[in-house]
Amino acid sequence: MDPDELYALLDGLIPGPIRVCDVDPALASMLGAHGTTVLFSAQTRQKQDARHGELTLDDYKMLPATIMLGEHRRQEWNKSVVLFMDCEATQRNYRACIKATEDGRELFVVSFHRIRAKTFAREWKKALPILKPHFQK
Repeated sequence: MDPDELYALLDGLIPGPIRVCDVDPALASMLGAHGTTVLFSAQTRQKQDARHGELTLDDYKMLPATIMLGEHRRQEWNKSVVLFMDCEATQRNYRACIKATEDGRELFVVSFHRIRAKTFAREWKKALPILKPHFQK
């Protein structure tokens, strides 16, 4: 994710979407997507501001690592919930959700936020099918 684009999107200076990262083609295929690039839209940014206003720029910088290194679990046929425990940069736990568009052309971040250790443990115990294990690139 380009930091300048991230700043501009968060400040409402560009309409987006911006590129967050790329996922493995096998994971993209499991979500029904043809492409591997994950995008973050201005609409999601606005939703994030309303629901997760506590997120800092440093948190948003963790979004690519969360998606690339986190454990992806199938939530719906075209959506995965991602759980990521950052043991180095922020010492925080994150939860993200990415979704393929209905036509399969693109992948988008649907939500992203910090979660407490207790919530992380509860989410980790849910019996959702694992698409990609934690820390596997």
